[in-house]
Amino acid sequence: METDIRQFLTYLEIERNASLHTLRAYGHDLHELSDFLRRTNQGCAGGDHPDVTAVDRFAIQSYLSFLHTHRQARTTIERKIASIRSFFRFLKARKRIDSNPSISIPLPKKQRKLPGYLTTGEAETLLDMPAAGSLSMKLLRDFAMAELMYGTGMRVSELVGLNLDAIDPIEGEVRIMGKGGKERIVPMTRTASDRIEAYLQARRMERNDNARAGRPGPLFINLRGTRISVRSVHRLMKCLGINAGLSKRVHPHELRHSFATHLLDSGADLRSIQELLGHANLTTTQKYTHISLERLLRIYNDKHPRAK
Repeated sequence: METDIRQFLTYLEIERNASLHTLRAYGHDLHELSDFLRRTNQGCAGGDHPDVTAVDRFAIQSYLSFLHTHRQARTTIERKIASIRSFFRFLKARKRIDSNPSISIPLPKKQRKLPGYLTTGEAETLLDMPAAGSLSMKLLRDFAMAELMYGTGMRVSELVGLNLDAIDPIEGEVRIMGKGGKERIVPMTRTASDRIEAYLQARRMERNDNARAGRPGPLFINLRGTRISVRSVHRLMKCLGINAGLSKRVHPHELRHSFATHLLDSGADLRSIQELLGHANLTTTQKYTHISLERLLRIYNDKHPRAK
């Protein structure tokens, strides 16, 4: 089964252009399934290791029962089922198995969860940067990252993947490489452009490098001089929120949600927001309409004299 998993991951990487994050998630889920089958001696066809040709519906259901028993989160189980179904669908298409044992296992309907977001006041408070001359290169970088995420709606994975040549301060644009290798050009606010330049200027002085917009190399780096990681950005945005005195925890995805929500509240149409966010499907963008509707209902109930 391990060989089949490796072949499946290679297929995802080369033919489906899957991200590193997706490959890790699928690999983790399928290796976990393989380990469970080996430990419970299911689908092993008389040997010591699972054989995909011997894995049946009951073995997969046994694994899912194990996950439920160990109180795995609903979203985690949903993802694992999706991984398993994709894996066996691949094996069936490659004629590695005669029938797909996961085909009768339904994918649970996802619970609608509205994304968290900052109010316009909270966003202003978070991004209210002191005078640039009083800040270190590190803080200038952190404010530039926050401003860029809020001003463009890009994903944190897209942020850390930015290179210096993706920034065009003259045109006020940033070139973003999205999911599936799809590129999009997004307008960049004047403030974001200015903060990036302040960060790069401090970086040139502190590190004595030649970091300028339009040149090669990573845009945002850590203190070791290498490309900053997604995990670091999560931690740094949380720290920015704490230092700004916000009561809620600031998450990079909240900046993306805030970008979309504030645009929608200001009259932007869903199609435009879809393009800016890099959503392949308009349905994904439509969740923001629920946020704005909730906000309108709150305003109505609070302000209309006959609503009480």
